[in-house]
Amino acid sequence: MLAVKEVLEKDFKNRMRTSFLEGEKRGKVNGERSGRIQDAKNMLKENINIDIIERVTGLKKEEFI
Repeated sequence: MLAVKEVLEKDFKNRMRTSFLEGEKRGKVNGERSGRIQDAKNMLKENINIDIIERVTGLKKEEFI
C-alpha cells in the first residue's frame, strides 16, 4: 500500500510542477505582449506610421489603437 501512495504523491508533485512551469511561461508571454502594446502606443504618440508600428511590434493596429 505504501508504494501506491508514494507513486501517487510523486505523480501529484510532477503535475503540480508542470502546471507551475506552464503558468510561469504564460505569464512571461503575456508580459512581453503587454510590453509590445505599450511600445506601440508610445510610438503612436510620436506620430510613427501605423504600418511601421505593426511591422516592428508584430501587432495588428486593432491591438493597440
